[in-house]
Amino acid sequence: MYARIITKKNPPKQYKKGRVCKKYGCAKRLSVYNPEQYCHVHRREFQDKLE
Repeated sequence: MYARIITKKNPPKQYKKGRVCKKYGCAKRLSVYNPEQYCHVHRREFQDKLE
């Protein structure tokens, strides 16, 4: 893995504003920089089910 250099010509990718965690009952808003569908807490829970 490498660090991505952020410049004005190469801004970080942003996702839709106002997204919320996909976990039923969770109202946590996701960061515009978070590509996941789950918040940090529920992403781990979802990944554990896949393994």
